[in-house]
Amino acid sequence: MKPSYLLSLAVVLAPVYAAVDPGLLTLVMPDASAIAGVQVEQGQTSPFGRFLLAQIQNNNSNSARDKLIATTGFDPLKDLREVLVASSGQKNGVVLGRGYFQPDRIAAAANQAGALAIKYKGVDILTGAGASGAIASGASQGLAFLDSSLVAIGDVAAIEGVIDRRASGPGYSGDLAQKARDIANSNDAWAVSNAPANLAPAGSVNPQMKFLQTIKQFSAGTRFGSTAITFTAQATTSSAQDAQALADALRFLVSMIPADPKTAPFLNTARFSASGNVTTISLDIPEDQAESLVASATHTNPRPAVRQQQRQQLRRN
Repeated sequence: MKPSYLLSLAVVLAPVYAAVDPGLLTLVMPDASAIAGVQVEQGQTSPFGRFLLAQIQNNNSNSARDKLIATTGFDPLKDLREVLVASSGQKNGVVLGRGYFQPDRIAAAANQAGALAIKYKGVDILTGAGASGAIASGASQGLAFLDSSLVAIGDVAAIEGVIDRRASGPGYSGDLAQKARDIANSNDAWAVSNAPANLAPAGSVNPQMKFLQTIKQFSAGTRFGSTAITFTAQATTSSAQDAQALADALRFLVSMIPADPKTAPFLNTARFSASGNVTTISLDIPEDQAESLVASATHTNPRPAVRQQQRQQLRRN
C-alpha cells in the first residue's frame, strides 16, 4: 500500500462533509507549513460524491484496488474515513489515515511482498529494504498502524515523530492549527499553507507570476452541495495594495483562458475581491457540469438523459 495511493484517493474522494479529526491534527509535526484534509466516509451523502464513487466502482481497470482488497482485506472506498496530509516543506511529509484496518493481515501481506519491520517504541514500522538489505532509518518510506483505526505513511523519521507525539500528548498548535480547524468546518476538502511563495520561487523566469510572492498564507476549500460545487480560496498578502493587485491579476489571467464550452459556464462565475490584505476567490460549478467533466475525463461520458436519471436516483437514495 503506497503513500501515493492514499494521496491520490484523497484528491479523488473530495465530496465529503467537513470537520477535521482533532486526534489527527494533534499528530501533525510542529513546524508544518502545509496541511490538507479530506473526509471519505460521508462521501455518499453528496450526490456528486456518490456519482464519483459510482464512477470508481464501475471502472473495470481498477485492478489495483481489487488486488489490495484481496490481499489485505482493506477497501479504500469503504474502509477509509479520513485522510490528513502534512508537510514541513522538506522531505518529511506524512499521510495520516483514519479507517477500519486489519493491521495483522496487512503486515502479513507486506512481509510477503518483501517489506521489513522496524520496531520503534513498541510500534512496527513496515518499510522496504535498501540495495544492501539494510533499512535506512529516516530515509526509507514506511507505514505504521498505531491502532486498528489509525495509519501513518511517510518516511521513517516522520512516522517516528508521529509515534512520539501520540505518546507525549500535547496537540499541534502551530500557526496553521486554527486556520485548519476553521476551514475544515466550512468545507469538505481543504488545504492551508503558510509557505505559498514556493509557487513562484525567487529567480522565477516568469515575471508575470511574481505577484504570487506577495502571499504570506493561503487556504482553499471545496464544498459539495446538492446542486453545485463551490470552490473558495483566500490569500493573505503583505498589504491591502498587494491584495487588490493579486485579485486584479487573477481576474486577468482567468479572462485570458481560451473559451471552452466545458469550462466557460463556471469560469464565468468566478469572483475576485480584496478586503484589507486578504484576497478571496470563489466559483461555483453546477453539479451536472461537474459530472460531465468527470465522465468526459474518464472516457465514460453517458448520454445527458442517462446522467439526469442517475442524479435523480442518487438523490432518491
